[in-house]
Amino acid sequence: VQGGKSSTTALTGSTEQRIARLVCRCAPDAEATTWKLPIPASVLARVLAVRAETLSRALSKLRAAGALNAGRAIVVRDRVRLARIAGD
Repeated sequence: VQGGKSSTTALTGSTEQRIARLVCRCAPDAEATTWKLPIPASVLARVLAVRAETLSRALSKLRAAGALNAGRAIVVRDRVRLARIAGD
């Protein structure tokens, strides 16, 4: 349990929620944060229990929502929006 929430919480909700939750937990401080992905996207997809294609589509949706930019690094553009998507 981290921050009072079960680690299984990370695997609930939509793929967008899972990604948002993970990024909020891994890059929790700054308003605009660059978080370099510590693992390949294919591994991240497995960690989130989704297919690589689903991960890609979800990242595109988060980008379109203005919450983040994603590539080899994830840039948090709007932490409040990202936290709202995460359900936090």
